[in-house]
Amino acid sequence: MVNLSKSNAQGIKTARQHLMLGNAGAYTRSMAGLHRAASAAQQSLIWSEVLRDEMQHHFTRIHDGKTLLTIEPAREDDDLVLVEMAA
Repeated sequence: MVNLSKSNAQGIKTARQHLMLGNAGAYTRSMAGLHRAASAAQQSLIWSEVLRDEMQHHFTRIHDGKTLLTIEPAREDDDLVLVEMAA
């Protein structure tokens, strides 16, 4: 069984602090960055944490889950705009 690395666990903890302070955008960007920099096994674990936080509606998955993109609202009255977080 694979566990989250210490650095990824700390990154998720920090992202959740953003979420608790009401900053879903910072949470989304933090989790996307962790996901992008992680190995395939760690990416799967990070995605399960996103699901646990019930924040999957902020993300879209493409390329068999190997790239994680964020979806951020452009303005309150506009539709959602896709912002690519991949390098």
